[in-house]
Amino acid sequence: MWKQVQVQVSSEEAESLASFLENQGALSVTFSDAMDVPIFKEAVEGAPLWPLVTVTALFSKDFVENTLHIYSPKRFRAVWDTITVSVLEDQDWVRLTQQHFPPIAVTETLWVLSSWEDTAAFAGTQVRIDPGLAFGTGTHPTTRLCLQWIAQHVPAGAQVIDYGCGSGILALTALACGATHVTAVDHDPQALEATQHNATLNAFVTPDSLTVGFSTGLSIPPTQYVLANILSGVLIQLASTLTALTVPGGYLILSGLLATELTSVYAHYAASFAVVEEQVWEEWALLVLKRRLF
Repeated sequence: MWKQVQVQVSSEEAESLASFLENQGALSVTFSDAMDVPIFKEAVEGAPLWPLVTVTALFSKDFVENTLHIYSPKRFRAVWDTITVSVLEDQDWVRLTQQHFPPIAVTETLWVLSSWEDTAAFAGTQVRIDPGLAFGTGTHPTTRLCLQWIAQHVPAGAQVIDYGCGSGILALTALACGATHVTAVDHDPQALEATQHNATLNAFVTPDSLTVGFSTGLSIPPTQYVLANILSGVLIQLASTLTALTVPGGYLILSGLLATELTSVYAHYAASFAVVEEQVWEEWALLVLKRRLF
């Protein structure tokens, strides 16, 4: 039996609060997004990216949470107004975690599976990943929209760039669908590590088929298919970069934006691209652009 303490705090204070909780005897401290909004932007190294963070601390069952009020620094006093305390029974934590990542049918013949799934139960092409630190398990609408587009439109032999690769799920899916080479880039070292690890789980990935590196550290030639599943603000900031990476006549697939942001994002690409397709899932959107030949 364990005692779980959760509070909400700004991103700037999360690390300091975690250190305080650990000093008070927390056995573990984790961060999660308090607002359920995916963020794809650079942050101060080591700091959570979300504006409001839920800090979850796990203590032994005998811990007295009132001591947090007594011993906390003054700047944390207001934090305890958001405190929730719950008792956790001993459970099979591995099994419980696995339940949050069910198999995903991208199409009738393409599956995204966690590494622990029994592959024999799923007919067709399989992409295997370990859900972890990087964004991209296939459950979010933006990722699903991208996965389905890749499965339907990226031809065998294609050259692909996955800009902001996260877990590598889009890059790996492109390879599974027949792309001969994918360049997967990100600014986050955890994302690059996740992509490289997930690549080892898939036999169709070869040393020559996948290049992984920092977005600022690779010389990337323009190519026919460029994927960018990033929030709208970053897509706007990267307009010139993503344009340069797309060959004339090539396709730029943008996601991570809200349906209400389609017009404002496209305005920054309109001079070089024509709209091929727009898709919306819930409030999220996918924008497919084709680079003009002139």
